[in-house]
Amino acid sequence: MQALTVASKLDWTGWLDGLIGAIVSGGSSAVTAAFSANMIDPKDWNLSASGAGASHMLKLIGLCFAVSGVISMFKYLQTRPTPTPPAAAQGATMKAVIVLMLLLGSALSLHAQTPSLGQYQLGMGYASVGGPTDNGTLLTFSKQFSPRVWGQAKGFLLANPSGVTIATVGPRYRPPLSAIWKASKYFDTTKFMPFVDLNLGTVKDATGAAKFAYGVGAGLDYVVAPNVTLLLIEADYDRSNFFPAGGILVTNVHTVTSGLKFTF
Repeated sequence: MQALTVASKLDWTGWLDGLIGAIVSGGSSAVTAAFSANMIDPKDWNLSASGAGASHMLKLIGLCFAVSGVISMFKYLQTRPTPTPPAAAQGATMKAVIVLMLLLGSALSLHAQTPSLGQYQLGMGYASVGGPTDNGTLLTFSKQFSPRVWGQAKGFLLANPSGVTIATVGPRYRPPLSAIWKASKYFDTTKFMPFVDLNLGTVKDATGAAKFAYGVGAGLDYVVAPNVTLLLIEADYDRSNFFPAGGILVTNVHTVTSGLKFTF
């Protein structure tokens, strides 16, 4: 009876919430694994309705979620194998809140004292491709080197021909629109960021054969929040004389893309 009384006073709700949170947090890496496989081998790992690519992606996500979730669950149980009494749980929670507030205050203080340079951006969007190819997906990564100069890398994953990718890197010039159009109370031009890119890279088909590619790009970002940017439009013109499987010439590829970017 005494054991049941003690057990009823333990913080089971907080313990179970932490356990479930650890499983979900660990399993969330499954999405990253699936898209990494898509970038390496888009022919066999894709979200196309036809073929086994979608089935492969879903199986990989499920397997990675299960394995990563179980590992995170055991890590959680290692630090908190049993529920704690409410008083201890509240004390631990209060300590965590105090530490979090101190860290947040330090971060805000440091951010106020230093310029917001050296930012990174990750983005993903939908690409509408003209010419002999079909639509696809755009993956982007960029790093800020000065207030207006960035380095950027792009990966276009084309849906047709299947397995064809265009991977490029290059510099990006990205000034605020307010540099040429003064902001007003009716139109805040400081939130709009036009940019131009120089693209250098390769076009590769499903067999692994590759050819040099080069081109230019331009677009317009809209800063929704400090860490979230909406890619309103981006247009790229890439040239590459290249014959993928099936004898289709991928040349003068025109792409118009839109999507989201996250800054950190």
